[in-house]
Amino acid sequence: MNKQNLVETVSINARIPRRTAMLIVDSVFNTIVNCVAEGIAVDIDGFGIFTIGARTINGADVARKRAVVTFIASSDLRTALR
Repeated sequence: MNKQNLVETVSINARIPRRTAMLIVDSVFNTIVNCVAEGIAVDIDGFGIFTIGARTINGADVARKRAVVTFIASSDLRTALR
């Protein structure tokens, strides 16, 4: 499923115009991105947690750290995937 499919599904399930569904989906994604970029964990009950962590990059001279986004699936999501 891609973003367009997600918008279409939200539009159908919520019985709202596709344009409104697009605004909602964009708003949710933008909120997640902005919060994680500010170092705020986003915990979506029944889905999972988005956080920012650090990964060490070994260079020729020194080791550096780079920010990475991590996702931890909720137990509900893990159960649904079994």
